[in-house]
Amino acid sequence: MQQNPPLTAQQQQAVGAYFGKMSTDYQRAAALATATGNVPVTLSFEIAAGIAGLLEQAFTPSAGKVVVDNVVDVVAKEFSTRTCGS
Repeated sequence: MQQNPPLTAQQQQAVGAYFGKMSTDYQRAAALATATGNVPVTLSFEIAAGIAGLLEQAFTPSAGKVVVDNVVDVVAKEFSTRTCGS
C-alpha cells in the first residue's frame, strides 16, 4: 500500500521546474569552467546537469528541452576540446 498520496499535476510541475533550474545552473557552471580551461570541473558539472535534466524529464517530459540541452552540451564540449585540447 502506498504511504503517500500521488503528486498532483501542480506538484509535478513544481518539482520538474526545480530540477530544470538545477540543470540550467549546472550547465552555466560548466560553461564558466570551460571558459577558464578547467576540464575536470566542466565534466563534473555536465554530469550533474545531465542527471538533473533526467529528473526534470521524469516529472515534466519535454522533447524540445531535451534537444536544446543536448545542443548546449555538444557546443560546450566542442569549445572545450578546441580551446583546451582535451
